[in-house]
Amino acid sequence: MKKQLSGTDVIFLLLAIGLGLYILYHLVIFSAKLFVYLGYNVIFFLENLLEVTPLNPVATWGIFGLILGSIAGVIIAVKKFRLSKLLILYPAGFLLLVVLIMYFVNEPLQHSGTYVSPEEKIRNELVNRGPSKEYYLVYADAKVRKGPSNSKSQLFTLRKGDEVEVLSRGHFDKNNTEWFLIRSNGKEGYASGRLLQFSRTGY
Repeated sequence: MKKQLSGTDVIFLLLAIGLGLYILYHLVIFSAKLFVYLGYNVIFFLENLLEVTPLNPVATWGIFGLILGSIAGVIIAVKKFRLSKLLILYPAGFLLLVVLIMYFVNEPLQHSGTYVSPEEKIRNELVNRGPSKEYYLVYADAKVRKGPSNSKSQLFTLRKGDEVEVLSRGHFDKNNTEWFLIRSNGKEGYASGRLLQFSRTGY
């Protein structure tokens, strides 16, 4: 007779399944990042190892691939035609000799290379760029004034179609009209928000 699960047993079973799935998820993520990290640094090491300044990198990688292919071909020939296994030493020895020469010439371990995830790269770019800027289009000729009011003296005029950088918002006059502190061609002043329309963000 099968034993029925109690409510406590069901709760513990669900918790165990949830915990198992949580651990499995993070294990998969960790494994993926580990393989990407190792793969990146192996390629980086080989790139530095096979660097020959006068040659295109495609040529050096192609030569490296041909040598590996010759080793695979010799192995197949030895097995198929029952040749001496010592024949494998010729291409393998040549490859080892080339690698040793390139290692001592290029010193690949002297070059640092660190994998940067796409998320970290984007984060670094945003940090380096600094805060984003807002740009607005002027859809009617507008007078730029010394302060957020029509009573303030005029500094210069914006023409329809001009694009300006908005430095700050939320400046209101006694009529509750919002004014923007803007910059145009290196000059700053206040323009009525009614005459500006959002265009884009930039850095």
